Amino acid sequence: MSWRPGFYIRNGRLTASNLGGFATRRNTDDIFQGLGLKHGDRVRYNATLRIDNGRKSADVRGLEGLDDIPRTLRARLSAMWQVEPAWKVASGLNLDLLQRGVGNVLDLGATNDRRWSEPTT
Repeated sequence: MSWRPGFYIRNGRLTASNLGGFATRRNTDDIFQGLGLKHGDRVRYNATLRIDNGRKSADVRGLEGLDDIPRTLRARLSAMWQVEPAWKVASGLNLDLLQRGVGNVLDLGATNDRRWSEPTT
């Protein structure tokens, strides 16, 4: 465990942060990081850029001997569809823009929000 100072700056639809763990909410509307390409009541498309710092295998116990993963620039294109108030379906594509061999990732997911009480989801 370690501590790192972080920042999260938002101006309209654009955000900048140095850590990926920041999550914010505005009323019942999720705030996504990056540039909102299209935002409607039920569908949202986003594009983000981030620096992937990679990994040195010698620094991680159990990964000794594996190839290091180099630093690269990543783009993420994502879409979210609000099927009904409690259900969301999302997809995202992470691309290695510098083509440093760290791979591209496609993810798909579905979320169902349940209220425990009025202020808690």
